[in-house]
Amino acid sequence: ALKFKVRLDDNWPDSTILDENSGRVLILDTLAYVIGDKGDENAFSTIGPLVKQLRKIIDLGWTIFVLTHPGKDASKGPRGHTALPAAADNIFHITKKNDTITMHQNFARNRKTGQKLKFKIF
Repeated sequence: ALKFKVRLDDNWPDSTILDENSGRVLILDTLAYVIGDKGDENAFSTIGPLVKQLRKIIDLGWTIFVLTHPGKDASKGPRGHTALPAAADNIFHITKKNDTITMHQNFARNRKTGQKLKFKIF
């Protein structure tokens, strides 16, 4: 697996590294963990530049999953600044019951919303 450090500045990511590995998947699990003590998941000053950098990676052909926890009131969306869900192409709410994981699509940019994907854990 390709590993690289997350830096919340204009020099991250090194596009030459990512360009050589186009068509890959990047998972940020969880956003709060990735940000760590380098910023605040509730502040646009952290999330705005991060979204800009993630869009650059997407433009190189990558698929990115940003995992977050729901806020105190799950109906209001994920924790953190609203710039993150505003930039999302899809938003899924993931639940697990026994051996089944369900991904319910809460938002889809430019397409029908509401799909449910179910997976069984064996």
